[in-house]
Amino acid sequence: MEIVLQNYNKNINGVDILKNINFNFNCNISLIGTSNSGKTSLLKFLENDYNVPRIYKNFMFFHSTVEDEIKYILLNTKQKKMVNDLLKDINLSINPNMLKNNDKIKLCILKGILNNNNYVSFDNILTYLPLKDKEYILKYLKQEHINYIIVSNDLNDLFNTDITYILNEGSIIASGASQKILLEEKLLKRLGFTLPFMIDLSLKLKDYNLIKDIYLDKELLVNKLWK
Repeated sequence: MEIVLQNYNKNINGVDILKNINFNFNCNISLIGTSNSGKTSLLKFLENDYNVPRIYKNFMFFHSTVEDEIKYILLNTKQKKMVNDLLKDINLSINPNMLKNNDKIKLCILKGILNNNNYVSFDNILTYLPLKDKEYILKYLKQEHINYIIVSNDLNDLFNTDITYILNEGSIIASGASQKILLEEKLLKRLGFTLPFMIDLSLKLKDYNLIKDIYLDKELLVNKLWK
């Protein structure tokens, strides 16, 4: 099922939170923008109206063991493997409130992923994970054909998505293929973002006519410069 919003508006106490939002959720998406640009408001709407789990840093646990918190006994073999891989050093019979913060974050993410309806959103939480754990989770979602939204201030996360929407003051001011959005240097820097190193380097080298294309792979770029 595709989730489509057309000219959606959200007003709270006379303040426009979201304005004329046109949004298609049928692939993996990045949402970026400044603080209070409407990213979380959009995710909350998708959560409330379309039952898209919003995973965020929330350490409210309601069961006495990690096992019960994620309903481990009801998981299939692949889901259990993911739990055991991400929480490999954790005794599942421990009280979740006794976990270290990093493991609590993993537990939050696991709860959202394991209780989904083929969609899920990450509201500024993937940043807290080690890169290998983040890659593991996103690979799992892609294999299971679970579409996801990533809200993050790290533009490197755009490499893990197909489409990017840029929000500012409640409106979508730009959208398109994620790798093309990464080339919107002036807009991204005006919003306070730092370009990924390879993108920034490629753009500078293009300015000096040393290369014609954008390179995301360091080795490919080096080989091109030495030709």
